[in-house]
Amino acid sequence: MTAKAKERLTILSDFLQNEVKPRWFHLASWATEGFIERKCGTTACAAGWATVAFPRQGLKLALVGKAHELSYKDNMGFHAAAAFFDIDYLTAIYLFAFSAYLPERRSKSYVIRRIREVVKTGMFSGTPGRFPVQKWTEQDYDDKNSKNQTDHLG
Repeated sequence: MTAKAKERLTILSDFLQNEVKPRWFHLASWATEGFIERKCGTTACAAGWATVAFPRQGLKLALVGKAHELSYKDNMGFHAAAAFFDIDYLTAIYLFAFSAYLPERRSKSYVIRRIREVVKTGMFSGTPGRFPVQKWTEQDYDDKNSKNQTDHLG
């Protein structure tokens, strides 16, 4: 893990710990409608809050229709998180994806713990039972999406 990755992930975990109330945290979306405008009652996930923790580093929430999407340089979504934090794509999924957490572990405190574990060890614990999503590559994901999109055609 690079020094840049460790520094940025540490800043994010400290920011989440010290600045974000649990009721302001929700892992299911980058951010809820109104978050960019800082409307009362809005929430964001860890990567969504990173846009606040790093206000002048180029990481942003782009409004795509009515949904927010993480953006950094020419990257969107988990690619943006990977590029900004200088981590690989699967580590970005492991840290920031809703589906990478068991339902009882989708809290702010557990996400912080996971980020700190990755900083400490330099990698995610991809052992069975520790990474509850199927391990897949972008190509696998694209292949599955293509198959799912054409299944209804018959």
